[in-house]
Order: sequence, then structure tokens, then C-alpha cells
Amino acid sequence: MKTQEKLLFTHRSNPDGTIDSICRSCFITVARAFWEADLERDEHCHVCDPVDLARFHPDIGGAE
Repeated sequence: MKTQEKLLFTHRSNPDGTIDSICRSCFITVARAFWEADLERDEHCHVCDPVDLARFHPDIGGAE
């Protein structure tokens, strides 16, 4: 994965041993896996939903 893409996601460890990948723009959990490397495909394919972006970034999401 490119370094730029890594900056777009935060990884969180869960008590059951899984790792969540969370988008830093829309705050959606993009993927959950036991191995960090398994998160890359979903992170690479993720596109933020405009509704979620508007909720957290009204200035760029077009919400009033």
C-alpha cells in the first residue's frame, strides 16, 4: 500500500484479536480482519459516502 493511503485510515485493535480499519475522513469502519495486511484491499477500494462526509464536514459536503 502506498504511504499516502496509509495516512487515510486508522487501525484499532479489538479484544477478540481483530483489527478495524477506520476511514479518517468519514469515520466509517471500512474493514475488520485478524491480519493488518488483509485490510489493504478494502482500504484501497473504499470511497467515502457523500452523506457521511456531509455529516462530519458540512463545509465540503454541501449540507446546510
